[in-house]
Amino acid sequence: MSNGNQASIAINDDLILRWYNDRKGQSEVNSILNGAGNTFSFSQELYAGDLHLYIGLNESGQLSVTEIYAETDTVQNMNCLSINTVPSQKQEIGDIDPVYPVNADSIELSTAKNWVSNWMDDEIRAKYIQQCFDEGNDSVLMAFEVHKMDFDNGTVHTGYLGLELGEDDKYVPHVIVLNENPENGSVNLEDMTRCVPPYWGTNDFGMLKRLNIQ
Repeated sequence: MSNGNQASIAINDDLILRWYNDRKGQSEVNSILNGAGNTFSFSQELYAGDLHLYIGLNESGQLSVTEIYAETDTVQNMNCLSINTVPSQKQEIGDIDPVYPVNADSIELSTAKNWVSNWMDDEIRAKYIQQCFDEGNDSVLMAFEVHKMDFDNGTVHTGYLGLELGEDDKYVPHVIVLNENPENGSVNLEDMTRCVPPYWGTNDFGMLKRLNIQ
């Protein structure tokens, strides 16, 4: 592939399938997310390709995020860039001094903090889950598509799960990406992530098709 980081880690199908199945029970989803953290860390080179981030669940009930380049996420693909464990403790975004504007996906610190705070609030998160089950038990998030421009300000990235109060008073899940550049100490915040479902992306989510989920 053309990107610097090679997909060399075997995908753990069980993680994806366990979350896919458990997310169909409202009480199970509430219990899992109440006990789970909201952050995960990963490293990418500058100007890496679009990413697909898949939510997973291990046998102990701990969330994970499987990271795949969108261009390699085909039905035949069996490898990923990384499998990142989500810590059990939830974290706010700290008081940082982000660089603005970096690109069209940059967001203000106050917006990022609000969305992360919404995810961390048990009552607000429960409203999002209720909203999903009102639409059907297959509406809880499974994956995110993250644009490559969201990684163009550094090589160390932290993803924060967040909830935006959108149209019709419905909550929309996001991944807020905090980028750090160790060379100059700069940081910035990005968000143009799209949640699956309901969005199905400009690229195929090949793993979901391979697992007969999509």
